[in-house]
Order: sequence, then structure tokens, then C-alpha cells
Amino acid sequence: MAQIYIAGIHTDTGKTHFSAAFCKVFGYGYFKLVQAGQEEDRAFIKQFVPECTIFDNGISLRTPASPHIAKIIERCDYQGSHIAIPSAQNLIIELAGGLFTPLDDTQCMIDYMRLNPKPCVLVGRYYLGCINHILLSISALKAHNIPLLCLAMMTSSDDSYQTYINDFLHNHPLLQGTPLVRTPFFTQENFSYACDTLASQAPLITNHLRLQCLQG
Repeated sequence: MAQIYIAGIHTDTGKTHFSAAFCKVFGYGYFKLVQAGQEEDRAFIKQFVPECTIFDNGISLRTPASPHIAKIIERCDYQGSHIAIPSAQNLIIELAGGLFTPLDDTQCMIDYMRLNPKPCVLVGRYYLGCINHILLSISALKAHNIPLLCLAMMTSSDDSYQTYINDFLHNHPLLQGTPLVRTPFFTQENFSYACDTLASQAPLITNHLRLQCLQG
């Protein structure tokens, strides 16, 4: 397909869970633009998709904080716009936090995306306020001319209002023509089920990508 950003509507929305399932289903490689904290998202991907090609992080920070804070604490001098993306063709680029999470002292994740335009999967989950975060994120992507491949909602068994939220999103003008795919959070025991669920919706993603390529 192409190199694809995996971005979030907020922090802890399930980007790495979705990335693992996506890599498994589509045979993609994995690259984390900036890792902040001791817990490595690359290790999570390796645990669930051992055959995946996993690249070194663009920037690795030890402090579990926003990158612009962690780089100050650790006296790590870098410019976010200079982070190089591996040249692999089929590659997902997982970002940190949400679209306006700081990447360095002056730039946010979405600034990097604007400078390095690629299709984006926007990952969300169901919580009070998620509609607001989803629509604000989509508005920002559109304002920066970043193609939205799909909205991926991560699901769990206690999502009481999932149906109501889905209905609202399906009917909102900002999402017209944008696929909404659902993938469950998983453990080792039900990872295969999560992948099967995503695979069953794969045509929504691939067909929309082809349409974007034709329009672009």
C-alpha cells in the first residue's frame, strides 16, 4: 500500500494495539517516531508480531512525559523536523500522543505530518469526550491537507455507549466518505480474533487508499 501514519485523538487510545494488528494483517513494518518512557512500544509489537520488521525509534527518551519535557530533562538536543523515516515501502509510523502533542520545543506531531505528508489512520477509543476529540482531530487533519485513511476505534467489553457514538459519527459531515473500522483491545489469548476482526474490514481501508491515490 504505502507508508502510513498511526495517529491518536488523545494519549492512550490504543495506537500500539492497532499498530500490532495492522502489521499482522497487512504485513507492514513498524517505526515509532519518538518513544518517551522506559516501556518500549517496539517490544509490544515484537511480542505479538515477531515476524514484523521493526526499526529503531526515531528518537528514544527515558522520561515518561511529553517529548518536549523529556528532552529538556535529559538534555537531549534534537529537532523533530529532522527525524528521518526509514525508506521501507510498507511501513506504519506510530506517533506519540495526539496530533498536537509536542514533538520538540516548537513543533507538534501534526507539524511533522504536514512536512512529511502521508495517509493517516486516526485511532480513538470510546470514552466521555471522545466525539469532541475525534472531530477536532479530523478538522485539524483536513486543515493541514493530511489524507485520512480511516477512523479506527478500539473497543472493549465495557463500552456502554458505543452504538450511540458510532451512530453520531456515521452521520456527521466531517466523516462522510471516511471508513470507520473497529478493532478490539487484546491480550495474547485473543490477538488472533482482533486480527480477524480487522482483516474482515480490510477492504474498507484498501479501497479508500486507492481512491485517495486516484484523487491525488
